[in-house]
Amino acid sequence: MERIARTLSAILVSACLMGPAVADEPALDAARAHAIAGRDAYAEGRFGDAVTAIEAALAGFADLLGPAHREVTETRVALGDAYRRLGRYEDAGAAYERAIADIESAATKDALNLRRARDGLGQSLRARHRYADAATVYERLVADLESAGEPRELWRSLGALALCETQLGRYAAAEERLERALAVFEDAFGPGHPESAITLSELAATKTSRRAFDDAEPLYRKALAILDASPEAKPAQRQLTLERLGFLNDLQGRHTEAAMFYERSVALLRAMGTVPDALLGRNLYNLASVYVALGRQADAEPLLREVLVLWEARYGTDHPQTRQLKAAIDRLTDDKIGTR
Repeated sequence: MERIARTLSAILVSACLMGPAVADEPALDAARAHAIAGRDAYAEGRFGDAVTAIEAALAGFADLLGPAHREVTETRVALGDAYRRLGRYEDAGAAYERAIADIESAATKDALNLRRARDGLGQSLRARHRYADAATVYERLVADLESAGEPRELWRSLGALALCETQLGRYAAAEERLERALAVFEDAFGPGHPESAITLSELAATKTSRRAFDDAEPLYRKALAILDASPEAKPAQRQLTLERLGFLNDLQGRHTEAAMFYERSVALLRAMGTVPDALLGRNLYNLASVYVALGRQADAEPLLREVLVLWEARYGTDHPQTRQLKAAIDRLTDDKIGTR
């Protein structure tokens, strides 16, 4: 939301600096008024209204200024952002691609909006699970940022590229990107910053995926220590790292340690209030499974019943996954009765 506000504000600033480029000043003023309306609608979360206003602004600018003019390409990037917020990823991608082509064809390259367009295109492609295409876009973006003096943008783009590499099963490449991202961030902002914990956790998850458990665990623990020590750390970041530590220990058969991390993860999710049912259900199920492995069926049963309620609401009572869970709970109940 902040990005589109900056983009649309930049349109107005650049307009003031450059002055009118055409004789039809009333039409140009009308297009800029649409841009202001789009900015305001976007800031208020009225993304449909934002699209309508920004499309009107774009039509006015394009007719008056030509496709490669900076106000036109800035507005096109803003339109892509608004489409993306509505889940119209194909439309967003088309807007970003057109902006990129127009910027690259201009005599003077608009580096800032070129980066914004590439970032938006990468996000739109990821949302459509086109990870190979997204990786190509992020590679170009990273190359642009290496010399741009924008360490936070570079860190974020390297992380996005690494996520694409992970989805493609290219774990070694993903690790290389994440190690570079961590170095960039720590060099710019120092070690121990809570946002560096995001990269540490992602790097550990990548190592877990290729079963390099001994390498993954110290990275997770370092990330968790940073998050626990930082009042600014977001609870969701801490929860994810706790869940991943639980999973790592579970994979290695260290059920007592896994239970400790899953318990903290579940407690944090409950304290956070409104969280996705799928996220809470997964953590409850994982904790219950560890309890069963530890012989703590009495502790596992109420958790599984809570998961059953969530799954019945999500999948329905006749879904195979729901029926399997109900059968598992029945077996636990039967075992408990049989041991009395």
